[in-house]
Amino acid sequence: SICNILGGNLASVHSALEYSVVLEIIRAASDSTVDVWLGIHEAIEDDVFFWTDGSEVDFTAFNNDMDPGDCIELEFDDGLWDNDSCTDLNRFVCAREADQCKH
Repeated sequence: SICNILGGNLASVHSALEYSVVLEIIRAASDSTVDVWLGIHEAIEDDVFFWTDGSEVDFTAFNNDMDPGDCIELEFDDGLWDNDSCTDLNRFVCAREADQCKH
């Protein structure tokens, strides 16, 4: 909801390079011992994923320990993605189009 209010979405990741950038943003801006929400989630059925911005899921970095839950977090301990309950409190990464940024 906060990302939407700011004119964006939770971050989507479409390549290893983008993932590296997101990891660096997280390391620079937050406590590296907390999990962080990304914009990928299971909305309809298990193992069918969607990005909140509607873009195609063409890159993933899941670990092998998929837990119950429909929202996806980047886990601080291994830097990989895992399911978790959408009601858990985590930090998050927002993204928006550059032309939406105010100067």
